[in-house]
Amino acid sequence: MSGLGPGGVDMTSWWAIVLTWAIVVGLGIVVGYYGFRIFLRTRNRSMAFLAAGFILISGVAGFVWFLLYFAGLSLYECELGSTSITAVGFAAILYSIRSREY
Repeated sequence: MSGLGPGGVDMTSWWAIVLTWAIVVGLGIVVGYYGFRIFLRTRNRSMAFLAAGFILISGVAGFVWFLLYFAGLSLYECELGSTSITAVGFAAILYSIRSREY
């Protein structure tokens, strides 16, 4: 059992999950950063919601996953928490697509 990580997870799988989330968080923050830069230049409110949505579905969801995991919750509970944040992010993106400014 020495090859098992926290929660009895195989360490190879654990590192794969951590690496995947790190990539998602990094890319999401970059996309959100550029989205907010465009918002500041154009003052288009839908662009702000689009950028916020991407930050929620990637950066915040990944942060929540790590926070819950290191708080001792199971992988299932971590995924449940991050998926909830992802749903809110998709709602923000949907709002940005549906809203129009005249």
